[in-house]
Amino acid sequence: MHGEAHRHFSAIIGEKALRESIKEFEKAGRPEFMHLCPKLVDVDPDDVFSNVPYEKGFHLLFYLEQILGGPDAFDHIQKFSHKSITTKEFKENLYIFFSAKKAVLDSVDWDAWFHKPGMPPVKNVFDRTLAAECDALAKRWDSHRNTSPSELKATFAREDFEAFSSNQKVVFLEQLLDRDPFPVVTLDAMEEIYGLVGLRNCEVRCRWDQLCLRADRDAIFADVVDFVTTMGRMKYVRPLYRHPDMPTVADADAAVVVEGPDDIAGEGGEDGVGAPSATKRARPDSAASSTDTFGAGGAAGAGNDDEDDDDVGPMPASEVHDTAAAHPKKRKRAR
Repeated sequence: MHGEAHRHFSAIIGEKALRESIKEFEKAGRPEFMHLCPKLVDVDPDDVFSNVPYEKGFHLLFYLEQILGGPDAFDHIQKFSHKSITTKEFKENLYIFFSAKKAVLDSVDWDAWFHKPGMPPVKNVFDRTLAAECDALAKRWDSHRNTSPSELKATFAREDFEAFSSNQKVVFLEQLLDRDPFPVVTLDAMEEIYGLVGLRNCEVRCRWDQLCLRADRDAIFADVVDFVTTMGRMKYVRPLYRHPDMPTVADADAAVVVEGPDDIAGEGGEDGVGAPSATKRARPDSAASSTDTFGAGGAAGAGNDDEDDDDVGPMPASEVHDTAAAHPKKRKRAR
């Protein structure tokens, strides 16, 4: 829809999400959930849900495009529009349609693609043109991480950020997340310069919240509570609970302390979600439960904004309290 450069850029975002999902399954000791064709007998589908089918599947299709003649060669796929087909049917149809390229298809390691854990067996190369500006801005902030707020305001301009597309903003923030935590005063300045208060784009807001939580920036916690109690999609909520660098705190500092029911459910306890009055800082735990084996959410390369998700509904504020307080064995992250 937006051209090849944007398709490749979305793929870059999706590849990072795939790496995060695989990392979570490795930590959980569930390599079978990394398979493109997992066996779901006697398995709770919720435990398997991740970016793997979206992103690993996209990587397979992109790879097949490259070896079979490019995107135009796949016009035959319209035969299956508005239908569901099995992996076996998909592969059989490829051999029928590309009968003249049987040797090319035979060279594909189908078993590795479908039934092996880990990243795809072939490393696809994507055009990073649209990512270059994000990389450059992230490097500038990293080199100015210890600069005074007044100097930061003189060095960076809101226009630099506003000129980005939504996906570029996501990649910029993910570049920052790949670096050491930033000083709180630096993030305070970034928020003011770029107008990051009241973000409405969930992809951008999720990354910004993670960036601030990693830095122990207390000012972001009210926004995180609001986000997880009003947004029900796991791709946004779970990273805030399970971010790999999420700091933990002692029991006495682990609960959201609210003054009463109205603080949890809004006026009358029914309509809307009120902002809890936290007298102690609380953070979602990075290990929400022993069965919580999902991959961290992310944008899918093959359609990152519109992929099907769990849509389980918003998490009640009372559960935010319970989850944060339910883990007695905590340690403070060394700083």
